[in-house]
Amino acid sequence: MVENTGNQTIETPVVPENKKPQESGSPASLRDKTVKAKAMVDDRDPSRKVSLVELIMILMLVGLVLVFIFGMQQMKIDKEKELIAQHKVEEVIPVFEQILKSIDNYRKQDAFGDYPMSLDELGTFESESFTFDYSYEEMIVKGITTEAFGKKGIEIIYSITNQVYEVDDPNTKEKPTIKDEWLP
Repeated sequence: MVENTGNQTIETPVVPENKKPQESGSPASLRDKTVKAKAMVDDRDPSRKVSLVELIMILMLVGLVLVFIFGMQQMKIDKEKELIAQHKVEEVIPVFEQILKSIDNYRKQDAFGDYPMSLDELGTFESESFTFDYSYEEMIVKGITTEAFGKKGIEIIYSITNQVYEVDDPNTKEKPTIKDEWLP
C-alpha cells in the first residue's frame, strides 16, 4: 500500500481505543444515563416545571422593578411638592423686604431713631401661606408658615442686627421643608 517514492515513510497503525468495560449497574454509568435522560426530557418537555430557585429569581426581579417604579413615582411627587414650597417662599421674600423697608422708614422718622415696638405700628402685611411677627427685644422679623403652606409652624427668621435669614423647622422629617438655599 505504501508506494516507494524514494523516501521511506512509515505508516502509523490505527490502534483501537482501549475502553474499560463498565458494569451496567455501576453508579457512574447510572448517573451518566440519568443526566442524559434529564437533559433529553428538559429540552423536549414544554410543560417543564419551574424550579424553586428560578421562581425566587423571577420574584426578585419583579420586586426590584416595582421598587424602582414606585420609588421614581414618589420622587416625582416629592419634587413637585418641593417646587411648590420653593415658589411660596420666593413669593414671601418681597413681603419680608417690604417689612424691613417699613421698619427702616419708621426708624428714620422716629424722633429718637428707635425701632417700632410691634408690627402693628407699620401696617398689615398679608400673605396666604405666612403670618408675620416682629420682636423688638430680639430685633428679628419672623415669617411663620400656615396650613396653606402645607405644614404649619416653620419659621423664616430675619435678624435685623446681623442681616441674615435663618430657617427654624421644628419637624424636619415631615415634608414640605424650607431649604436655606431658597433664601437670599
